[in-house]
Amino acid sequence: MQLIILVRPGEIDPAERFLAGLNDQDREHGYIRIAEAALRLAQHDPSAAAAALSPVLHASDSVMPWIWLADAFLLEASAREALAWVRTGRQRNGQRLPAAVGATTASRVPAAVL
Repeated sequence: MQLIILVRPGEIDPAERFLAGLNDQDREHGYIRIAEAALRLAQHDPSAAAAALSPVLHASDSVMPWIWLADAFLLEASAREALAWVRTGRQRNGQRLPAAVGATTASRVPAAVL
């Protein structure tokens, strides 16, 4: 989707506007939720990323392609790692999140989500 294409090079504002322009029904699609999670991680908001992914990861009747589910689990792992950093206070002590977490996480999402 266009959303991941925008998040990859770090164009956060256009990606946010694209997401905001979707109606509620479109936002419920699994691939949109995965793209939203990538956006939220790029915005350093791992809680929002985890919230976006929850319906995708906990749907027992999911008919999503397996590669999208793999992307969702990858993003969830990145969100959990970022949340662990926040909980342990490492950010408050001046340590930064590893490059693999946060802004560059979206670049690891395969093009299959597109």
